Amino acid sequence: MVNGYDANVMVKHNVDYLKDDFIKYVNDYCKFAYKKGASVYFNFVPTNRLAVTSTKEEIDAYYNALSEKLVCPILGNPHNYIFDYEWFYDNNVHLNTAGTYIYNYQLVES
Repeated sequence: MVNGYDANVMVKHNVDYLKDDFIKYVNDYCKFAYKKGASVYFNFVPTNRLAVTSTKEEIDAYYNALSEKLVCPILGNPHNYIFDYEWFYDNNVHLNTAGTYIYNYQLVES
């Protein structure tokens, strides 16, 4: 990746992306799984810090909107999953082997 990130796929945490049909789909799935005895958790993908175009306030608003709308618990928050570019290999969300250790550590800590 030139300059440590893929400039063609920038990351934006935007509340407007949380469409009602997406929220309904996730919540319906969670309710279905709960009835079957399963546990469901929502988590954030790892993101390359150099590709994030969101402000801290936008990321917080995104997280808050999700936590208000989803019926399942959320593991961590997006801030926990924004990593330095060294942990990615071919785009802004694909971790290299070392990056998977960092991500899993954050996941377990949530």
